[in-house]
Amino acid sequence: MRTLAKTICVAAIGATALMAASGASAATHVGATFTPGTGNSCLGTPDLEELQTGRASGPSYATPSAGVITVWSFQADDMVQTVMTLRVFRPTGTPHQYQVIADGTSDLQTIPAASGLHNFPTRIPVEAGDFIGIRATSGECGFQTGTPGDTFDFNSGTATAIGAVGNFSPNVVANYWILDISATLEADADNDGFGDETQDQCLGTTGPQNGCPAPPAPPNSPTGQQAPAAKKKCKKKKEKHSAESAKKKKCKKKKRK
Repeated sequence: MRTLAKTICVAAIGATALMAASGASAATHVGATFTPGTGNSCLGTPDLEELQTGRASGPSYATPSAGVITVWSFQADDMVQTVMTLRVFRPTGTPHQYQVIADGTSDLQTIPAASGLHNFPTRIPVEAGDFIGIRATSGECGFQTGTPGDTFDFNSGTATAIGAVGNFSPNVVANYWILDISATLEADADNDGFGDETQDQCLGTTGPQNGCPAPPAPPNSPTGQQAPAAKKKCKKKKEKHSAESAKKKKCKKKKRK
C-alpha cells in the first residue's frame, strides 16, 4: 500500500497544475487528486457511485459557493486502468439521500494505468453544498486512510439517473478512504451557467453562446424571414384598334337602324 505522504504530495502537485491550467487564481479548488491505491476501489456491479462526505483533514469535496465547475481532474493509478467520470450530488436534506445533478462527461472515461493527471473541461452549474464524487465501473479511484473522519457514501448497482434522487449507504465503520477526484469552481455572477473566468465571454450579460446573447436572426432565416413582396398585378394591355376596324363597326351600327 502506498503511503499517505506520497498521496498528499501528489495531490498538492495536481492542485498546483490545475490552478495553473485555469490561469485564474480566484477559482476555487474542490477535492483532491493523488495516485489511488485501495484494491478494487472503483469496481461496480455494474456501476459504483461514491461521494466524499467528510475529511479528517485536507480539502473539502463540497462546493463552498454557487458557481460553475469548469474542469475536473483524476490521477491515474500506477497499475490498472480505471473507467470513470465525475458525478455531482446534491443533498436532499434526508441523510444519505442525494439528487444526481450531472456527470463530468457524457460517457465514462477510460484512464490508462500510469498515465498521470487527466484534466477534463466541463460546464456544470452547482449550488453551495453540492458534493463532487465519482461514477465508475472498474479500476482504482480511492486511497484507504483508516482515519475516522474520511467518510463517504456509496451506491453499488444501477447508477442513479441524472436528475433523479437516490438513497446511498454510508461507509462501513473502520473503512475510511478518500476519493481521487477534484474540480475547479468558478464564479457565475450573471447566472448564465458559464464560468466567469474561462467560459463567459460577455460578463454581466446573459446568453446561450459562451455567455453572450444570440445574434439576431438573418432576414431569410425561419425566425426572421421577411414577408414576401406583394405580387404586382399585371395590367392587361388595351388592344389598339386600327382606323379600318373602327369604320367597320360604324357600318354595322348603321345597318341595324
